[in-house]
Amino acid sequence: MGTENTEPTTSPEELQTGQRALEQLLAHYREIPAARVNLPRIDVRRAAIVALGVSGRVNEPEWRALFCKLPPEKFDVRTLDLLGPAARAVIFARSELAMADALATDAKLPKALAQEASEVRGRMLKLAEFHLDSDEETKLVLDHIRAGFGYLDLAEDLRRLSGLYRANLELLSRDPSHFFAEDPGRADRLATDIDVALGIGAMPKEDLPRDILARAWTFLNTTYEHIARPGRWLFHDCGGDELFVSLVGAGRRPPKRRNDSE
Repeated sequence: MGTENTEPTTSPEELQTGQRALEQLLAHYREIPAARVNLPRIDVRRAAIVALGVSGRVNEPEWRALFCKLPPEKFDVRTLDLLGPAARAVIFARSELAMADALATDAKLPKALAQEASEVRGRMLKLAEFHLDSDEETKLVLDHIRAGFGYLDLAEDLRRLSGLYRANLELLSRDPSHFFAEDPGRADRLATDIDVALGIGAMPKEDLPRDILARAWTFLNTTYEHIARPGRWLFHDCGGDELFVSLVGAGRRPPKRRNDSE
């Protein structure tokens, strides 16, 4: 499962600043409900750099003064102070995950475990897609699962599917031809077995680099949108829509250019 390392270099100064920011925000991360934690398949480092640029702009005196005029019950001006640290924390967390992934690149699962986990994931996903794909929030979870790749994602996919099954047990159990009552527990067991096989089973889940990055990203995107929504309106006459772009859109990698010889 080797992959080419294309991770951008982060300077030691950036890492130190990002680590301090992350440590300061950990309490906020823990408050995020598990159902809201999300890590889209985008370049979150690129998105965080965009957020850093926006942070610098909205904290300029003239711009900050306009945000301060918003009703306090609608906008907490202290959010402006969180945007920069939230972006730096994501850059640091992404670097930590890249290092963890690099160490696990050559990890192998026993063939029987990999096969069973893939079969259970496929069966559970197929049933969930058929019955639950019409719900917008659930569709986002299913989209995330469908985009999964690699052993670490396989374990996380199984946990997410187990949670979806338990939350929608009454509906899914009405399909006796495809519903297996033991699948949620089996998915949890397989996810744990994968963690153990990869050498991460002894670590608390909330301390895993991937979970930390997911929470850091969720906090950044939520903080950014809390600023961006009024920002687009406040500065609509001077490029507000262009400045306050979607971070998810900003984080999508540009398509690779084809060689002229192709």
